[in-house]
Amino acid sequence: MVYRGVMETQGNSMTKENLAWLLIRFIGVILIIFSLYFIYQLAIYLLVYLSIEPSVTVGTDGVKTIRLQNINWTPLTNGVFCFASSIYFLKRGSFVHKLLLNNV
Repeated sequence: MVYRGVMETQGNSMTKENLAWLLIRFIGVILIIFSLYFIYQLAIYLLVYLSIEPSVTVGTDGVKTIRLQNINWTPLTNGVFCFASSIYFLKRGSFVHKLLLNNV
């Protein structure tokens, strides 16, 4: 019986196919954990950004300018990439499965 690309086998034997699917699912779960960490890191950056007051500087010509702190957007891009990769590995990992079966 085939269910989502994973073939059920008799007994507890670990075949190459089952091992490949296990590895793909494990990578997907690890990537979800990384994406949650990056989203947490972005939330911390935003909280720090919101707690710092902007600094007002006066130029040589008497013009006041407000300087805001830069927001680090790297955790957002990393989190989106890891989440998208995890969805690929968890839902549509058949290409990686074929690569693993040919090389394992």
